[in-house]
Amino acid sequence: MSLGWLPASVGMSASSVSALHLTPAGTLFAATQGSGVHRSTDDGATWSAANSGIEGYHIMASVIHPGGDLFVGTWETHDYRSQDGGDSWDIVSDGFPTVFIQSLGFDQHARLLVGTGDLGVIRSVQTTPVFLSQFTAARNPAGSVTVQWQVGTSTAAGYFDVMRELLGGAGLGGNDRPGICTRLTDLPLRGGPRIDFVDMTAPAQECAYWIRFTSAQGIKSWFGQALAAPLPLSLAGLRIDAIWPNPVRSTTSIRFTLPASGAVELGVYDLRGRLVRCLVRDTRISGPNQIDWNVADEAGNRVSSGVYLLRLETPEGVAFRKALVLGKRE
Repeated sequence: MSLGWLPASVGMSASSVSALHLTPAGTLFAATQGSGVHRSTDDGATWSAANSGIEGYHIMASVIHPGGDLFVGTWETHDYRSQDGGDSWDIVSDGFPTVFIQSLGFDQHARLLVGTGDLGVIRSVQTTPVFLSQFTAARNPAGSVTVQWQVGTSTAAGYFDVMRELLGGAGLGGNDRPGICTRLTDLPLRGGPRIDFVDMTAPAQECAYWIRFTSAQGIKSWFGQALAAPLPLSLAGLRIDAIWPNPVRSTTSIRFTLPASGAVELGVYDLRGRLVRCLVRDTRISGPNQIDWNVADEAGNRVSSGVYLLRLETPEGVAFRKALVLGKRE
């Protein structure tokens, strides 16, 4: 049975196509011998050149990394990589011997393999740099910040550290490089493809988060920045005065002060910012107030041992305080 065929090269300035690739995002790439790389976002109906940063337009080989990065090799013996869907290209073949590139591929450790015209196969010493397809920092209701990223390429034997940069001070690095940072991870983070980290010591002001990746060879790469919004300003006089006893094993009394009468919500949150128990959701008078908590969740089950955040909210602002729950005495 014949499939039927139609021309599909509108916009191409060369007729010699050495390779075609479809990215995970659905973009088609054509490597040509004579006009470089062409890109189509409409299933091949039309094409446009995507050669920013490429010197020499005779593309002899190309390959897509599982994470989505596109690599091409030119007749002029250079390898290039694009991490932004073909918008720009960076050379990755510094120190490469003068040989013709005929094919490209990856081994199981994400090292780039180059098939040459007269030197056989050449392999990169390092793994291809890690690419993050997603990186966010979100403020949780209890005041902590959840940092989340999606690994787009293999990390091999490398690991991640989470770094926090306070904004509004001296020595800042800008939005493409970090300034003075605090490392938040006691132990390096590994794995993927999705990794979550909760910053329980996040300050109230806006702050920037960075991810530092260290490869198996000790080479460090920085990703960022992801901004976390500041907490709402608390009205003067709004506070959680005390939690007693703290640490708590069975029941504790929470004393708080309101500067004005009105709607109040007081909740207990876990380290990931999830509501564990709502203790108050009504109208209270100004001045001192008190409520007891029996270390149970909304279903009446005793919570696990650990640190919890109490969040007091009124229309004017919020206040926070930590409570440490210990196990029952035997």
